[in-house]
Amino acid sequence: MKLGNGGAHHDRTKFILVNTRLCQACWKCVEVCPNGVLGKVNVLGHRHVRLVATDMCKGCKKCVRVCAYNAILYTYKPNLNGTNSALE
Repeated sequence: MKLGNGGAHHDRTKFILVNTRLCQACWKCVEVCPNGVLGKVNVLGHRHVRLVATDMCKGCKKCVRVCAYNAILYTYKPNLNGTNSALE
């Protein structure tokens, strides 16, 4: 899903939000993801991480922890009624 927000480009899973404008294409998140959720956009003048398997994200936070640029945020929060959802 792409969301417009002041020029920022966002992709999300149930657990994480990826801001492709903040991504510096170090690929550490791609390497650390155990489920192959993240992939690369690597074309001339256009390099950033992308989501390739959103349904495979289990919320382990490995990509969030390894990103030094805060391009990946953990957005999953349980609802007060006992069910779980992602922040919108």
